[in-house]
This record gives sequence, structure tokens and C-alpha cells, in this order.
Amino acid sequence: MKKSLLVSAVAAALLSSPAFAQVQNFGGFSVGVNMDLTGTHTESTIGTLAINSVGQPSVGGSVQAAFGYAATDLVLLSVGATYSLNEIPALSLASTTGSSKLKLKDAYSVYVEPAYLISDKTLAYGKIGYEAGTMNTEATGLAASKKDINGAAIGLGLRTLISKNLYLQAEARRVAYNSARFDNDITDFKSSMTVGSVGLGYKF
Repeated sequence: MKKSLLVSAVAAALLSSPAFAQVQNFGGFSVGVNMDLTGTHTESTIGTLAINSVGQPSVGGSVQAAFGYAATDLVLLSVGATYSLNEIPALSLASTTGSSKLKLKDAYSVYVEPAYLISDKTLAYGKIGYEAGTMNTEATGLAASKKDINGAAIGLGLRTLISKNLYLQAEARRVAYNSARFDNDITDFKSSMTVGSVGLGYKF
């Protein structure tokens, strides 16, 4: 009996502590919009032509949704997903004999995100995610083709409350997609991306 009362008292103290209340401010369901700056690197083989290209940086947008759970008074564990609202250039080449382009469409991620409370209104977080999308090709003399691809990502970020329900976040992540081959059987490719983003979110 005394042991159960002691456990209950400790649990009540933790739940009522200021730190726990602060990390709880980041918990629950949230949605957000982000502006993304993406740089790509693609290795591709088209027939006998080998290409190793750094794509042009592109600016786009994405949306996210997540749910966070306060695991301790300082640690928040979240799961979430993002979806890119634009095409992402992966490769673009032009010559006197033709051109070739790769574009990633419908890119999305599903991730887990452990976070640590570094001040009463700011979290630092890490991210491990599953990434997927559809790579589309346009090349002179070849029919347009597309291929679903997937890979993994790791990232780091900061999230800061600016009001009870609004937050700002800044994040950098590295995405590595698996090697793939288009259905034309002559074009192989492997892409990776570095993404920097800033966003505004709303916590319910």
C-alpha cells in the first residue's frame, strides 16, 4: 500500500512539474507548411552515356502533419509525414544532339522524430525517415518514362513556439534514394538530396 502511494506521488509530481508542462506544449497533433531549398546529386547511365551531375538548387513547398507524445519531462517523441507540393529537378543536361531531364514528383516522407527540450519554448530534434516519390524522365529520342523510387533520410532541426498554438521550425536533412532503372531498360539512376527548410506550424 505504501509503495503504491509513493509511486502515485512521484507520478503526480512529474506530471505537475513545469518542465513536463512545457514539453507537453509541443505534444499532440500538429500541421505545418514549409519552404524548402533542395540541392540534388544524380548518377545516371543512359545507354552507354554515364552522367554524374549536381542538379540546380530548387525552391519549393511542402506540407506536414505529425503527432507528438511527451515521453518524459524533457523528451518528446513524434511520428509524422510530409508531402512535396512541387516537382524537384534531379538532372538537366543539354547539348547540340539533344537533352535529358529527370524530375522527382509526388515526393513524400514518413518519419519518427525524437526531440529534446532545450528551453521552455524550444525543442531540438532529430529525424529518421522513409522517403519515396516518382522519378520522371524526358530525353531526346526516348519515350518519356517514370519510376517509383524510395530511400531513407536523416535530419536535424529546431522548433520554437511563438504563441500557444503557433510554432516556427528550421530543419536540414539528407535524403538518399536507392538505385533504380526506368522501364526502357537502358536508363539507370541514383539520386540523393540535401534539403534545408523553414516552416510555420499550428498545434491543436
